[in-house]
Amino acid sequence: MFNAHTQQDAVELCKRHGPAGDRAIMALLLDAAADPAASAGVLRALVQILGGAQLRDPARQPL
Repeated sequence: MFNAHTQQDAVELCKRHGPAGDRAIMALLLDAAADPAASAGVLRALVQILGGAQLRDPARQPL
């Protein structure tokens, strides 16, 4: 499990470990209740990364 505290942390983790990296990250969980605007910004940044749109939200899609 990876934990990002900032948007930049999330982007770097996704680049290194997401679909375009070593593929260690296969699912993504955002706590939108804490700050919906910040969560939306993180999500927008992640889908811009090569392969980022392939990440799944386990709360919405069964594995």
